[in-house]
Amino acid sequence: MTVNVAWQLKEENRLGQLKSGMIANLSICDVDFLNAPIENVSDAQVVATYVDGVKVFGE
Repeated sequence: MTVNVAWQLKEENRLGQLKSGMIANLSICDVDFLNAPIENVSDAQVVATYVDGVKVFGE
């Protein structure tokens, strides 16, 4: 999903993918949003957050 947003913003050469040379801004949650029952989604907790590839939140 992030690749499409980066393309719409004309930033696909630096955003939208987790690979070398790309800017990594992401959050990791304790719920698998694609497979979890909808009633569990609202209980999701952020485990870690990365900005420009550097962890800014989490253990």
